[in-house]
Amino acid sequence: MTESGGLPGFIEMVALAFTFVAVERFADGKFLQSAIALTIAVVLYLVQTKHLKIKQKGRWAVSTTLLMSCVLIGLFWWSVNHHAGFVLLYQGRPLNGQTVPLIVRSASMTGRECRMFIDLNNPTLFVVPCIVGRNDGDVTLQPDAAYLSFNAPIQKFQLNAPGWQPLSSQSSGWTTFGLSFYRGGIDPEHAVALEDFIGTPVPRTPIRAKITLMWGRQETSAEFAILPPAN
Repeated sequence: MTESGGLPGFIEMVALAFTFVAVERFADGKFLQSAIALTIAVVLYLVQTKHLKIKQKGRWAVSTTLLMSCVLIGLFWWSVNHHAGFVLLYQGRPLNGQTVPLIVRSASMTGRECRMFIDLNNPTLFVVPCIVGRNDGDVTLQPDAAYLSFNAPIQKFQLNAPGWQPLSSQSSGWTTFGLSFYRGGIDPEHAVALEDFIGTPVPRTPIRAKITLMWGRQETSAEFAILPPAN
């Protein structure tokens, strides 16, 4: 700290709090919110360290105006952008934009595998497991259906099995499967697990995939890439 106590110490504490918020939002994949919080922290730090040439008597007015502006901007941003919704996650991170390599699961591995994999016992099949839709809103939501698409001629293993079902309409070279949910709401900060998809053949070149989760008249989507297993 360059100064302690009084106004400088207060400003520095607020700047530090915004820094923690920026790190938390970045870890959650909320990059725009992280950038806004980090910008506020930097400006407050500059005010505190006198890099901005403001006389001591004017610092309370500047700081108060800045903080009130931040609060108003935050309230406006919240009112425009805050709405109930799901976010699709894989291994605890937003699925959208991920590149996921298939791993080879050997017979010695035990327990549930939460990475996309090929089972050596069935080397012609690959599994897409452990994708969830987390309710990031503040009200209970009812998921209705999910759709999984590949830009490759992927088929479902055991067509008569429950879970993902192939859709009759295919377009633009994409193969799509649908999944329905049992009735039941998902509370805020809780998640609904999508059933594992077991497909064939195992992709030998990178393929693209897309998952869409629908609730009411709203939907969220995540596009990702699946890489073949390393040799």
